[in-house]
Amino acid sequence: MLDNQITYGDIRLSDMQQELKVMNGADATGQQVIWTTRSLRAPAASPDNRTVAFMSFDSGNWDFYSIDLLTRKVTQLTTSKANDGLPIFSPNGEFIAFVSDRTGAWGLW
Repeated sequence: MLDNQITYGDIRLSDMQQELKVMNGADATGQQVIWTTRSLRAPAASPDNRTVAFMSFDSGNWDFYSIDLLTRKVTQLTTSKANDGLPIFSPNGEFIAFVSDRTGAWGLW
């Protein structure tokens, strides 16, 4: 979400792949796919709007990832066998809070 961009998730109906896209926020032009995956949920922007964190089931359970919107580099941030998701950045962008069932019950991490 750099300089007046909107970042959003979309489903490609032809094959049900899910895409993270950006477009110009002023006039809804310039749509670009920046990431495609089997599952993408709960995208959350960092305070500086350079990074988006999201949850995905690509690893066989719910983990969360980040994507740098300038370089489009995706990084898997959790690798637990538990389900991790619903990432949200701290106000200063230094931390990401998320929910997980890694202790057997859902909790905030």
